[in-house]
Amino acid sequence: MPGSGAADAGIHSGDIIIRIDDVKITRFDDLQRQINTHIPGDEIAIRYRRNDQVIDTLATLQKLENQ
Repeated sequence: MPGSGAADAGIHSGDIIIRIDDVKITRFDDLQRQINTHIPGDEIAIRYRRNDQVIDTLATLQKLENQ
């Protein structure tokens, strides 16, 4: 989503998150579980795959706003 921590970190729709901090991500449940160990304002290390490229970035978690 535009303006989200992921978007600010350069992650695009279709990118595949493969690691958060030192935890391997293989399913969406893994992703949610790892995100839930942090609070808004925390910075997390993310490794993701875009096409044939693996990219490392940092993201600052933000509070989700109800729409």
